Amino acid sequence: MPLVVEDGTGLANANCYVSNDYIDVYAEDRSWTDWTAASDEAKEAAMIEATTYLDTSYSWKGSISLLTQALAWPRLGVTDREGRTMTGVPARIKDACCELARLKLSGALVTARTEAEVQSLQAGSVSITYAQGSRVKEAERFAWVDRLLVGLQSGRAGGVNINLSKA
Repeated sequence: MPLVVEDGTGLANANCYVSNDYIDVYAEDRSWTDWTAASDEAKEAAMIEATTYLDTSYSWKGSISLLTQALAWPRLGVTDREGRTMTGVPARIKDACCELARLKLSGALVTARTEAEVQSLQAGSVSITYAQGSRVKEAERFAWVDRLLVGLQSGRAGGVNINLSKA
């Protein structure tokens, strides 16, 4: 699938928030040797999946700019935590996309829950203890991405989100 980067106008066929140039500079600034060593095909697939993850995993503030746009950004009615109006695709969305694309190079962004949540079980004289797996919870794995997105999103998609305000 060819990379079509959202340019901030609400493209109907966009599939990525960042360009190759943007993420290459981002990676170079952070000395990401794993990113620079990856093939162009692997990078582009990771960038597209990172964008999809952002669009499907977060509930964004505001509303989409155009009914025909392919991605969740650009949006209307969004200000960051300092009160600045967000236009186009904010840098923090692009940076979060870069961070997720790098994580994608080393594995799936969403993993199947194949591991038992129950650690042990006892019924009468029979006791079973399951080995603890090495699956890292999403909340821990994507903590930096969540921090980048503070003020732009109203929570994680698929969960119950309640806006609280101080009286």
